[in-house]
Amino acid sequence: MYEPHFTFHGFRYVAVAGLPAAPDSATITGIAVSSDLAQTGSLVTSDSLLNQLQRNNRLGSAQQFSGRADGLSAARRATRLDGSAQVFARRPRSTMDVSGFFAKWLSDVAADQDPSGSVPWVIPNPLGGDSTRFAGTAGWSDVAVIVPWTMYLTYGDRRLLERQYPSMRAWVDYARRRAGTELIWRPDGSSATGWRCTATIVISRRDDWTDLIATAFLAHSTDLVSRTAAILGRAADAAVYRARFNAIREAFNREFVSRTGRVGENTRRRTRWRSRSTCFPIRWCRLPLVA
Repeated sequence: MYEPHFTFHGFRYVAVAGLPAAPDSATITGIAVSSDLAQTGSLVTSDSLLNQLQRNNRLGSAQQFSGRADGLSAARRATRLDGSAQVFARRPRSTMDVSGFFAKWLSDVAADQDPSGSVPWVIPNPLGGDSTRFAGTAGWSDVAVIVPWTMYLTYGDRRLLERQYPSMRAWVDYARRRAGTELIWRPDGSSATGWRCTATIVISRRDDWTDLIATAFLAHSTDLVSRTAAILGRAADAAVYRARFNAIREAFNREFVSRTGRVGENTRRRTRWRSRSTCFPIRWCRLPLVA
């Protein structure tokens, strides 16, 4: 058996030379490595292909949990980037219990969070003191708010919200300062992430939509902090963040919504409207629908 003890490697293909005979599907066995997560559900049907698809989905979900949250396959990512956790946090809930995993990982988020509220790109953060200049990224760092809320929706545990509430507030307050008096977050080159991902949209740096996306995430996280404060019985905080959310929503509508209801940015090259960008601002910013 050839197996490393102090690391792990993901792979898509394996090349083997020097075998005494032609290999078949039973010659090599890959070992799936992940955190020890209790199985909570399964699906077995009369269709073998569907069963294999479900098995692949389960293994694919499990390999994202290897001590730290990893949104991409181990074959593609050597370190764990925290922002991707918000995308897959809810994915495995029907097949495995990830409550303990994320409770521990979120404690790492709070521990590595800068006193300013900025959240590093990597959790745990091995990049050292210089990494602060890379931190505080719209969308990516909103994981500090979105994942605790997702865990609450999934498991109904108020204790995690209570523990993470200072971290959630710190990030939203930091993002609010970055947005300035206009309440439009205009990321500079050091804070623009390589991609933004939600259930409906993926936009790369090639698209000049960073202001729209950053402000939408700011609104969304502010809304979630207000909801969290209400659940925890912090009525004064809930009112403050609700008023802030409403102000950000109004700023978003002024900046990014046309009179006919189109959503987009007015870039240097031309005004670019794309229907695929409309879904998450309507949901997060609760935009007025034009008849």
